[in-house]
Amino acid sequence: MAAAALQYSRARLLTITGITRMIRFTLVGALALRFGERILKWGENPVLQAIMIGIIVISIVGSIVSVYGWIKRSKSPRSA
Repeated sequence: MAAAALQYSRARLLTITGITRMIRFTLVGALALRFGERILKWGENPVLQAIMIGIIVISIVGSIVSVYGWIKRSKSPRSA
């Protein structure tokens, strides 16, 4: 929307977006090649697994609470 508001060329925007994504994913791939084995070994650590499960559970519960509150607010009558 900002590009449209600033009358930025669509072709130029798509070119820049494509180039930057190519650079980003190339760097991510290079990092995966360099550090991937070590990261996978970390994943076998039971303490780290427990921490990650805890973070996932907290995220799910937080999402449920947020969606419930959003639905509850959208159904309540609006005050003027």
